[in-house]
Amino acid sequence: PANNGEPKPVAGQGGGGVIPAPAAPGKVNVVANDQNRLKYGLSSQKEFAYRTTITATIGNEVHRTSGMTTYKVLGRDPEIDRIFQEDDKEQLATGSGFVVHPDGYLMTCAHVIEGATKIEVDLGNKTYAARVIAINSQRDIALIRISARNLPVLPLGNSDQIELAQHVRVVGYPLSDVLGTSVKITQGSVAGFIDRKNGRMIQVDASMNPGNSGGPLVNDRGEAIGVASAGFFGSDISEVGLGVPANDVMTLMQKNGIAPQTAPGAAKLEGPELARKVTPSVAYLRVTMGASPKEALVLSQFSTFSTMKRSPNGRPLTTGLAPLPKSDSGKLLVNAYGEVLHSDKINNSLPYGLGALSHLPIELLSADGESEWGSTRLTTIAQVKRTSSRFDPFSRFGGIPRPRFGRPRGLPPTRNPFDQGTTEVTKVHLALETSEYELGETTPEIQVIDKTYDFKTMEDVDPPYFHLSGKGTIRFDRKRLLPDQIRYNLQLQIRNDNGSVARVPVEVLIERFTEQELTDHNNRVADALKKNQEAAQARANGG
Repeated sequence: PANNGEPKPVAGQGGGGVIPAPAAPGKVNVVANDQNRLKYGLSSQKEFAYRTTITATIGNEVHRTSGMTTYKVLGRDPEIDRIFQEDDKEQLATGSGFVVHPDGYLMTCAHVIEGATKIEVDLGNKTYAARVIAINSQRDIALIRISARNLPVLPLGNSDQIELAQHVRVVGYPLSDVLGTSVKITQGSVAGFIDRKNGRMIQVDASMNPGNSGGPLVNDRGEAIGVASAGFFGSDISEVGLGVPANDVMTLMQKNGIAPQTAPGAAKLEGPELARKVTPSVAYLRVTMGASPKEALVLSQFSTFSTMKRSPNGRPLTTGLAPLPKSDSGKLLVNAYGEVLHSDKINNSLPYGLGALSHLPIELLSADGESEWGSTRLTTIAQVKRTSSRFDPFSRFGGIPRPRFGRPRGLPPTRNPFDQGTTEVTKVHLALETSEYELGETTPEIQVIDKTYDFKTMEDVDPPYFHLSGKGTIRFDRKRLLPDQIRYNLQLQIRNDNGSVARVPVEVLIERFTEQELTDHNNRVADALKKNQEAAQARANGG
C-alpha cells in the first residue's frame, strides 16, 4: 500500500501543449515519502566489498561455499554509455492504461510509472499530463489522474467469478516502436491462477508483449477483469501472460475515495462490437523515467568463491588439494534503487540457483519510498543433462534447472543451480520469480528490510520441478547507504522424473567489509603480489 500524505506532482508538466493535471481531491495515499525513501550512495563510494557464506545440508554432508566480491565505483564509462546512446528511447518507457472513472482516473501497472518524472496520456486524440494518485507495487497496479471529465469508462468485472478456460482479450499498445501507436487486441483464455502471499494472479495464454502492461484483460461482456502485468514469449514455450485481478483495482480505488464503476448484467458482445465498446477507454502512456541509465553508475567487480564438503562434525570430506576457486570480473551498471541495468557476462554462477555472486549484495529498493514493494518476473528454467558422479549428491537426478530468459538488459541469460557447466537441454519449464520487501525496524543508523523470496516452475504438478523459497533480512546502513548485512534462510526443492524429491536447506550470509578489513585485505593482496613478482624476477635472474 502507498503511504499517506499529499500527492506528488510530476515534474515537467504543463509545457509543450500538454494539459496540466488537476489537484487530487481530498487526502489520498501518496507514492513518495522522502523520509522513508532509501537510495544507494554509490557516488560517495570508491571501493567496497562483501564476504558471502552459503551453507547447504545435503544428506550427511555440509557444503560450504565461501566467496568475496570487491566493487570499485568507476562513475560514468564511455563504453557503457555507448549502449545507451539513444537517450530519448532509453529514457522514455511506454505502456497502456484504461479509464476507471469518468473524472479523469485511469489504472495502469506500477512498474510502468514507478520512478517517472513525467507521464503523458494519449486518449481520444488528445494528450494529457498525468499525476500519480496511488501505487500498490506489490500488486503491480497504479492509479493516475488526468485533467478531463466525462471520459468513457471501462467497467470493472468481479474477478472472483473468473473461471478456467474463460475467453479473455488483452487490449493495449504493445511494441509501439515496431507496430505503431494504434490499439491492439489479442485473445486467448484463462489458463490458471497463481496464488502468492499478497494475492492471486491470473494466468492467460493470450499474447502479451512489452507495452501491453497496464492495459485491461477484458471478458466477453466488455468488462475489465484484470490488468495486464507481465508476459513471456519465446520459441521454447507457448505464450503466457499474467494479470492482476480487477478486485485489487477496486480495492485501490476505494482506499482513495473513488467509487469503482461496474456494469452488472451486461450482455455478451461479439468481437467487433466489443472492440468498439472497449477501445475508447484504453490509453497509450509515454513515461519519462527519472532513474535513467545516465543517472546510474558503473561498478567494476571481481568475485571469487569455492566450495568445501564437510561432515556434520566439521571434518573435510575431500582429500588432497583444496578445490580451486572460481572467479568472475566485469562491469555492472546500477542505479540508485539497486536495479542492475547492465552486466558483463557471468561465467561462474553460485550453486543452488542463487545466480551471480556479484549480484547478491545488490537488493532492489523502492523508487517511490513505499513501506512495501516487490518485483515479479516470468522466466524459464531449462532442465539440462549431466554426467553421474559419485561425488555429486544430485547425480541420481535426471537433470538440473537453469533459467534461460527474462533477465534485465545485459544480465546473463542462464543460471545453473549446481554449476555443472553442461549445455544439453532436455526440457524447458516456465517459472515465476517473486521478491517482496517490507520495511522493518528503523534506527538512525540502520533500516531493517524483510524480504520474502519465491522462485518456482509453473507446471501444474505438485510438487513443482524446481522451487527455491524462503525469507531474508537486509540491514541497510543509513550512513554508508549500502547494505551492511543480508541473511537468508531458504529451502531448495527439486523433483526428479521418477517423482522422487530432494530438499536442501540453504543458508546465506552476506556481510560488508569494514573499511579497516578492506584495507587489510588489499594490503595482503599487494604483499602477495609483490612476493610473487620478486620470486618471478629471481627465477628470471637464475636465483
